[in-house]
Amino acid sequence: MNKHTNHIIFTPDTEPYLGEPMLHQLDNMIICFSEKNLVIARYTRENKESLTDIEQAGCSLIPSAFSLILSIRELLRQGYLYGAAVLLRPVVERVSIISYLCDNKKAISTWKNGWNYPDRPTFNQLINNLTQDTPHEGKDEFIKMLHSLIHGGEDSLSFGAMKDDLAVFGFSSSKVVNNPAKCNDIALISCSMLIILLARMVQIFPPETQC
Repeated sequence: MNKHTNHIIFTPDTEPYLGEPMLHQLDNMIICFSEKNLVIARYTRENKESLTDIEQAGCSLIPSAFSLILSIRELLRQGYLYGAAVLLRPVVERVSIISYLCDNKKAISTWKNGWNYPDRPTFNQLINNLTQDTPHEGKDEFIKMLHSLIHGGEDSLSFGAMKDDLAVFGFSSSKVVNNPAKCNDIALISCSMLIILLARMVQIFPPETQC
């Protein structure tokens, strides 16, 4: 029997993927981001009446993206890889939106007016703006994976794939505690999104908030 199967709820000292390299990096980034977020939150509370449009957008999109990443981290702790992977799509979208607004100031009015279709950019346009230096092939695969996760495509099933104690392959409806590769994949994307958010925070908020 797998050593993790007898746990109903995992704690930080018993979680199945503890010590995985990208998960460790994600934890470090979460600590770094949390410290930065406290400084930004203090600034926005003290200046809430004079925030610029892009700062207001950042106040909404950045914390929501971070909250989702924290949710992903907890799902990874509990072995719910498929649920964690599905949350990557809304995380990437929020990071892409704030990045797009930073790079296209005229689009802020569209966001403030409800970010309505068809006035807003498509998801592909957002990703293209976010990943300008990424090879076209890799970008297409990334978009395909995110769409598949949301819409239940066959490609998405790999995040719920598992082998039982008899080495029988299947798809789990619950925890997956023996697929570190997928755990690291999810953590890598999450970590990358936090790095982008940190860079955008530096771009959006004034020098006195830099720590």
